[in-house]
Amino acid sequence: MVLVAARQQELHYWTSQGTAEIDFLLEADHGIYLLEIKSGESSKKKSLLVFDQKYSPSKLLRTTTMNLKHDGKIQNYPLYLASRIML
Repeated sequence: MVLVAARQQELHYWTSQGTAEIDFLLEADHGIYLLEIKSGESSKKKSLLVFDQKYSPSKLLRTTTMNLKHDGKIQNYPLYLASRIML
């Protein structure tokens, strides 16, 4: 997997008692960052917002087929740039 090769570490996920699910948790620079993977142009961000409310990370990362976009804490990366996400 590209993320494992790029980060050289194990990958982890997060769930919130069936209400939300984050695909990947990444550790970098003494922080934990989450990455939500969407297969299309979905603008849904429920899981990101649930995680944000509980833990308040500095960044909320998501990949979709949409263009590069920053909306407050949410940073959207096109799927083809997933291995280049800057934490």
